[in-house]
Amino acid sequence: MKNIKWLFLLLIFLGFVITANLSCNRSTPSALRIVTINSGNPLIVDVADWGLEVDPENPEDTILAYHLPPDQIIPIDISYNEPGLGLPTYPTNYTARITSYSLQFSVLNHTSWHLSSVSGATNVSIVSDPNATVSANFKMLPVEWMTQWFDSLTQGAMIKATVVISGYEELTRNTIADTGYFTINTADYYDDPTIFGSK
Repeated sequence: MKNIKWLFLLLIFLGFVITANLSCNRSTPSALRIVTINSGNPLIVDVADWGLEVDPENPEDTILAYHLPPDQIIPIDISYNEPGLGLPTYPTNYTARITSYSLQFSVLNHTSWHLSSVSGATNVSIVSDPNATVSANFKMLPVEWMTQWFDSLTQGAMIKATVVISGYEELTRNTIADTGYFTINTADYYDDPTIFGSK
C-alpha cells in the first residue's frame, strides 16, 4: 500500500513536470500585438525645408536653399499577453524582447514606384500584462532613405507602410512577431523662406 502511495505521488509529480514543460515551450501567436502606430495618425513628412541662407560666396547676399528633415522617429504602442498554460513562472514572468523591425512600402498614388524597405535593430522589453501597453520609438524613415528617394517623395506620395516587429520570449526563447500598418504622406510642402523649420 505504501508503494502504491509513492507511485501515485510520483505520477502526480511527473504530470506537473510535463505540463510545466509544455507551458514553457508555448507562445501564443497573437500574444504580441501592435496596438497603435503614431497614435493612430498618418505621418506627414515635408521632404524639403526651404529657407534663406547667407550666400557663402557673397556674405552680403542670401540664397534660397533647402534642408532635409531629420530621421522620422515615431511611437508604437505594443501589448503583450502570454498566459502560457496558466502555471506560475516565478521567479520570472513571461517577457517579450523586441530586437528588430522592418518596413515595406506601397505607394498608393504611384503604383509603379517601388521604394526600398527599411529595417533596424531595437531593444524593447515588455512584461506580459493583459491590461498594459508599452510605448517605444522606432526610426521609421532614416534621413539616408529620404535622400535616396528625394525626387520621388517631393512629388507627393501617399504611402501604405507595413511594419513588422519581431523578437523572442525571454522565458521560452520562442520567436514572436506582429504586423501593423500606417499611412505616410510626403511632399514638398510650402515653407516660410525666412524661417528654416517652418512647415
